[in-house]
Amino acid sequence: MRSHRRVTWQVCAFALIGTASVCDAASWNVISWAGNTPEWNRSLSVQELRLGCSSMPTGCLQGLDRAARADGVAQVSLAITRDADKIAAYALEFSAASLKEHRLRGIGLDDALSVFLEWQKQGHNPGTLLQEVIANTKAKNPRLEFGITLYEDQLEHPLLRGLPANVRTAVDRVHLYVHHRKNGPRFGDYVQQVKQLFPNAAVVAGVYPYDRVDYLPCSITAKAPCTLAEEKQLFEETLRLQVSMMVRGDVAAIEFYPGNFGTEDNWVGWQRSNICQAPRVQSCTKTTKEMHATTQQVLDSIRSESHIP
Repeated sequence: MRSHRRVTWQVCAFALIGTASVCDAASWNVISWAGNTPEWNRSLSVQELRLGCSSMPTGCLQGLDRAARADGVAQVSLAITRDADKIAAYALEFSAASLKEHRLRGIGLDDALSVFLEWQKQGHNPGTLLQEVIANTKAKNPRLEFGITLYEDQLEHPLLRGLPANVRTAVDRVHLYVHHRKNGPRFGDYVQQVKQLFPNAAVVAGVYPYDRVDYLPCSITAKAPCTLAEEKQLFEETLRLQVSMMVRGDVAAIEFYPGNFGTEDNWVGWQRSNICQAPRVQSCTKTTKEMHATTQQVLDSIRSESHIP
């Protein structure tokens, strides 16, 4: 009985993502960028990996196979090249390959607005090129999804709002992240904006469970970094909101970036001073491990409250 109920929750979650509708039962779908230990993936109930790959499709699919095997997860979505001269052709190749590679759930663009601005700077019409990319994604396999990553402080951008309506309605998924920690408690408002812009897209709630004190100001207006106490408190408050929204069906899933649950010390991001200043690397790693522990506590707590097995 227990295993049957678990399948029911997962089917509800996958149906939600596929159709952007709300299931009657509580939904539970956890996505993570690759790099966790298999033990953490099982503990977090990760059902899908997200992986960045700007190489040719054949190389990306090899990477998909390695990541899926290493992380012990059955579905993968790829953030593919942003190269305007290659992306449409690559999308067509992925579409064809997905007919045999059933672990490939979808492809898409990470940091999509910056990609559109880059295309525009190179003389391309972002709406026209995006329309071609999405059409090619569906050309061989209409079930292959196309998604984009956006951030809360981009949703009013004229380029984004100027995309043709038929292009915006063709987007299957929007992975929505919060740049500034103090904006996290308003996540529900940002979700509504995304649903107005991309009415057919399932919204995936992006979660940053790592120390971002050095990366961006706590508030978009104050320009000051979060204190460590603010960083951890706002992270937990936002995570509770996002997981609760997932259970209610207001968002289709939650997604963790950069992953690295259980491999925190090895994350390559710590090598970049704009992510974590060199004297703080030990502190950044320690805080991230604490946030990972908090993540598990929040997930377990809400699952229990919602009677999700």
